[in-house]
Amino acid sequence: MEDTSLTSSTGSGDAKEFKCKLSSPEHRDQLIANLERMRIDSSYSDVVIIIDDYKFPCHKVILAGGSPYFKSMFASGMEESRKRDIEMKQIDPVIFSLVIHFIYTGNVEMTASIVHELFVQAQLFQVYEAAVKWLENDIEHRKSFRYKVLSCIKFPHISQCYLVDTVAKAGHLNDDQRGRELLDEAVLYHTVPSRRHMLPSYQVTPRYTYPFYECAILLGGRLLDGLSNDVECYRSDLQEFSRLRELPFKKRNEFAACAVGDEIFVSGGLRSSEFWKYDPTFDTWLRGAHMLVARRRHAMAVVDHAIYVLGGFDEVTVLDSIEKWDRKSNKWEEAGLLAIAVENMGFVAFGKFIYLLGGKNSEEIVTNNVQCFNTENFSCSILHKSLPVQDMCLSACVLDSAIYVVGLEGFFRYMPAQDEWELLPDMNLPRDFVSLAVLDQKLFAFGGRRRGAKDNLYSDAIEIYDPKTNSWETAGTMPVRMYSYGCVRVLLSQQRAGSVPNTNAGASPATTSNAGGSSQHMRNL
Repeated sequence: MEDTSLTSSTGSGDAKEFKCKLSSPEHRDQLIANLERMRIDSSYSDVVIIIDDYKFPCHKVILAGGSPYFKSMFASGMEESRKRDIEMKQIDPVIFSLVIHFIYTGNVEMTASIVHELFVQAQLFQVYEAAVKWLENDIEHRKSFRYKVLSCIKFPHISQCYLVDTVAKAGHLNDDQRGRELLDEAVLYHTVPSRRHMLPSYQVTPRYTYPFYECAILLGGRLLDGLSNDVECYRSDLQEFSRLRELPFKKRNEFAACAVGDEIFVSGGLRSSEFWKYDPTFDTWLRGAHMLVARRRHAMAVVDHAIYVLGGFDEVTVLDSIEKWDRKSNKWEEAGLLAIAVENMGFVAFGKFIYLLGGKNSEEIVTNNVQCFNTENFSCSILHKSLPVQDMCLSACVLDSAIYVVGLEGFFRYMPAQDEWELLPDMNLPRDFVSLAVLDQKLFAFGGRRRGAKDNLYSDAIEIYDPKTNSWETAGTMPVRMYSYGCVRVLLSQQRAGSVPNTNAGASPATTSNAGGSSQHMRNL
């Protein structure tokens, strides 16, 4: 509490003023203690923060006065500003109790583990504000460090409300081109989930204590003794597999998959036009509208808010047709034609474009063509710079503005901005049908098929490619030898990622668990 100034005057004509300053630490401490006691006793509370099964009765004026995050929330005019009960996610209730205690009292007992956890909740504990205050304390001498300091904050994982109302208005990011890029990327992360794979990996990769984890999801596939409908989730930080709810349809091969945010979509397969979405919140599969044409061995990719399926095989001919699914209408429509009909190709979305890499054409010739489909004008062209080899059953991913392509004939990197291909080191065990995903700013290759091998046709190997060292390393094995028909990267909650060991044989050194159960829970999309 600041000192209080008192002014008084005499009643005579010669007015005399006197001032004195009174300060009462006891009153200040008693006020803080009373506020904290009212919070604990739920007295006069006007807002309840709900985290999991825990409720925290609080006072809006104190939260707003003690935390720019809550001030922004309550002043935003959004739904949270009018509700009494506010549910918060992505934060541990124990950590939040410490945050609230600090807001009310200015005190908190710190340990090394708590510091690590609190850093995850940067927007609540004002780590961002601390960085800004440090810069502004000596801006002339410290402005050269501005980008280096602020780039350590993972802006995409800051809430939209706080990002727009506080960070964007601060000016520090707007005064520097690189800073503006950080802000633009954070906004893009929230508004267009389908482009998250285009953002710098160090910004979107969660910290290890973040309550959501990036996972590679492997959907179904072919085993030595037949087909599988299992959905496996792999966490790179634990080198551990867990199991989600199995695929909702009868076992079939050669379907395709893609992800939008944390939702997973699956289409087609042998004699199928079905379309499904996995909702991780409820651990359930939702049925969508059927595609116009049943297809397998096709490409499936998302650009902005639309999902596209391209090419493939309909049991009679190799396809050149393209379909587009609109989320609002849950309908498919024709969206153009490929330059060349193709099946079993690699594919990846990059910006507004979808690249199709290699594959087998209608004359059953394996090609090295690179087709580029423009989703803005629905045109498709063949690039002059072809894939360095003729190959099929390829896998592709985007990492830091480059397209990586892996197959039996080699490992390559394509730079769209320069229109250049680069030959990279082969995997330790060359194979096709690899399940490829970006985790922790690296490429993870799961399983696959050793095409032409006389024994051990299917692989259980897990290999990791590090762009910094330009090398592969072995990182354990999968639960079984197989190749998957779909592999996507998503963020899942710690609870959903699974923790119950699975007894599948061969799970060494990684283990598996069954978090989703085996019964099929379905409803319409």
